[in-house]
Amino acid sequence: MPELPEVAQFKRYLDATSLHQQIERTSVTDDRILEDISPQQLGRRLKGRRLERSVRHGKLLLAELDDAGGWLVMHFGMTGDLRYSKTNAEPPPYTKVLLSFANGGHLAYISRRLLGFVGFAKDMDEFLAGKKVGPDALADDLTLEMFRDRLAGRKGKLKPLLMNQSVVAGVGNIYADEMLYQARLHPETRADRLGDEAVERLYRSMRQSLAAALEVDADWGRLTDDFFLPHRDGDRRCPNCDRELGRTKVAGRTTLFCSRCQKRPA
Repeated sequence: MPELPEVAQFKRYLDATSLHQQIERTSVTDDRILEDISPQQLGRRLKGRRLERSVRHGKLLLAELDDAGGWLVMHFGMTGDLRYSKTNAEPPPYTKVLLSFANGGHLAYISRRLLGFVGFAKDMDEFLAGKKVGPDALADDLTLEMFRDRLAGRKGKLKPLLMNQSVVAGVGNIYADEMLYQARLHPETRADRLGDEAVERLYRSMRQSLAAALEVDADWGRLTDDFFLPHRDGDRRCPNCDRELGRTKVAGRTTLFCSRCQKRPA
């Protein structure tokens, strides 16, 4: 379930393995993974180019091509991954797109369930605007005031709003549970019922939870015991009061919470 911290790991991996190498060819084994581009068009866009740098925005990883050649765009869905190899061995299972470099290296984009996509953008900002992707949840310019504005006028439940990439980009099912727990807010609380203090708590918990996950390289087992995630998929007991975690569905997604620490709204 790659969310912002996991995609940050993909960015680090791509930067360490695949930058500044000339792309010799692009192989697409299942064109259903491509968005708004054919395998032939993608191959022509990438042939002879190099990935010069990468940018993570929310759950998206964008790699800029040299000579202002545009951007390779990757979204990882729920099961996406990247694998680099310096050999000509068979690509990893579920490889959907394979970049082969002139130096003999290969970068595989893997997607077991075809829930992500690979695409191309001429301009990153125009692409994000066209997809209506909101500001990155950890962007320096996402202030409390901007966050408050993005929630203003919305009447939906908090958890689906946090997961709505047009509101704020990068949060998915798992980290939404963490930040709602840290803010002591029930996942079914309506956004229009939040006071200023609750909005600020939610903003702080979002920033702190995601930053903490980045610090441990998205390895939940390394988070301190007061975080929710190690318990969400572990003993399923509240790290604050030790009550067994409640489980429900919110907007069709499995949601865990503490019924004592996160009171259900009246």
